[in-house]
Amino acid sequence: MRIVDVILACLLVSHAQEVCVPISYISRANNTKTVKPVTCIRTLPFWDDFSNLDSTTSMWTIKHVYVNRHYTLSHLTIGVATFDGLNAYGHPHNPVVGSWGPADTLVSCFINLSGKSPADSVYLYFRVQAGGLGDKPAPEDSLILLVRDSIDGWIPLWKTAYSPYWDTFRIVAIPLNRVSLLHDSFQLMFINYATLSGNNDHWHVDLVYIDDNRTATDTSLSDVAIQSFFIYPAYPYTVLPWRYLSSYYVDTGWLAIHNLNNTVQNTTYRFMILYGNTILYQSSPLSLNIPPGTGAIVKIQLPPALPSLISPDSTIILKPVFTITASQNFLTSNDSITHQWLFGGLLAYDDGTPEMAYGLLGAGTAFAYRYDIPQPDTLWGFAITFIPHNSDVTQYLFSICVWQELTSPKVSDNIIARRDFLTPCVIDSAGYGYFNTCVYLFDQPVVVPSTFYAGWIQTTSDPLLVGIDMGTDASAFAFFNNGSAWFNSSVRGAVLFRPVIGSRQEAAPWLERSITGLANYLHEDSSGCRRVIKVAYPHSWSHMVLPAQYAAKSIYSLAGALVYSGYGYPSLPPGVYVLVLDLCQVRNYSIVKGWK
Repeated sequence: MRIVDVILACLLVSHAQEVCVPISYISRANNTKTVKPVTCIRTLPFWDDFSNLDSTTSMWTIKHVYVNRHYTLSHLTIGVATFDGLNAYGHPHNPVVGSWGPADTLVSCFINLSGKSPADSVYLYFRVQAGGLGDKPAPEDSLILLVRDSIDGWIPLWKTAYSPYWDTFRIVAIPLNRVSLLHDSFQLMFINYATLSGNNDHWHVDLVYIDDNRTATDTSLSDVAIQSFFIYPAYPYTVLPWRYLSSYYVDTGWLAIHNLNNTVQNTTYRFMILYGNTILYQSSPLSLNIPPGTGAIVKIQLPPALPSLISPDSTIILKPVFTITASQNFLTSNDSITHQWLFGGLLAYDDGTPEMAYGLLGAGTAFAYRYDIPQPDTLWGFAITFIPHNSDVTQYLFSICVWQELTSPKVSDNIIARRDFLTPCVIDSAGYGYFNTCVYLFDQPVVVPSTFYAGWIQTTSDPLLVGIDMGTDASAFAFFNNGSAWFNSSVRGAVLFRPVIGSRQEAAPWLERSITGLANYLHEDSSGCRRVIKVAYPHSWSHMVLPAQYAAKSIYSLAGALVYSGYGYPSLPPGVYVLVLDLCQVRNYSIVKGWK
């Protein structure tokens, strides 16, 4: 979809100020795209539902698609293959704005169909959705399927352009009834045609299946799968300090299970909570009968309270785990799923993964979230996930703000704390960057009341693009000011704007695992590996501790003498130094901007 179309679509529902656009760059650090061809041979049945995010070569020899669990809502199993405008490294296929053409490719292993004849009724099935929670394709965008013919090589077998018909998942069933297709080196090749300058024009493919003795209407599969789940023990927050939990504790959630079989399946499910390798809670196994070809949503019951863990000021990670079993269950990779609950010095409405970018049009506009906490607490600053786009936004200025209330139409009224002259940090050796979560601190921590509003004010007419989780709706708590009045947000989603809150110990991972001022003092060498920063010691030095796994560092005096080399931060005489970081292998990391 063209960027202007996305902006116009948002404008129609959001008081002509809010915009949402596709993300131009995404880190593919999870290796969910594979570019190195491999040789593999498979036999019938050929089946992949993309539920295994780590499987890169089991069924596919080339996989440029993005295998994920968050770009759709109506998938039948827990993973999809997303075709977009980004290459395997998360960069645009072509950074020229408006460029268009073939983008991602998905090529199967060789599938041995030798010995089969048209009478064996071999069928190919797959499910397709356009857009989902991402960017909806334009009418000129398309998804194409080629197959390897024994006579003519690659030939087109199926193609569709975008239409609203594809806004929900549709089943495609194709008979492989030509003799020239029934050979020992048969292959599939999916290709999308899209805008190549960003994360555009999404097609989602799921449940690719080939087998014999099938019909066009027999789309059942011998499998029962986890479809989706929702369980946050402190809803509406997805992250919060552990000591807040009792005030917001929610002891129920839900799990969606889908029976892909053509017979009733008795399915057993259970739920557990892990703390490291320790089982904190495990439910008794429960079972239900799921009719053929349908789904069921079951209630998940948490314990009345979660047990006390370590110190209430510690950062705690718990893992909820869902598992199912059924008698006719061909795939096991979609029978379990693990999530993560983070408790620490943050407040968040989002799940941490942006599908789109959110922004406001107009200088002087502002965004704010409402936060309710059990009692007044210490606010240090904010973690903001800025999204790079096809322009350099690192010189755009904005302010972080905390408001007592939003009763005045002026963004300058009712301010508890404010810090000005900040710039977004979107960093990459190509000059733009992946999205990064950057922490912006106030000069001094601020005590906020039990209800407060926090966000940003921008000085530019172009939007500051911040990631938005389209799968979580926090719009009831989100507000924007168009320069003359505050409005409730009309964009369904959760903007990745997170207060850093609590004691110094709770906030430590965000205060200490970070770099101060990186966006303002950034320089690179020709390789794009070195970042050179001018820093003051000891001012805000406590906010500049970077874990050794992120980067090696060298520290020089202004005269050019090397005073330290290693992974820590030494004690130095007060003064100004030059800090050189080797970030050649770093893609996503946190950044703190926090001194005068």
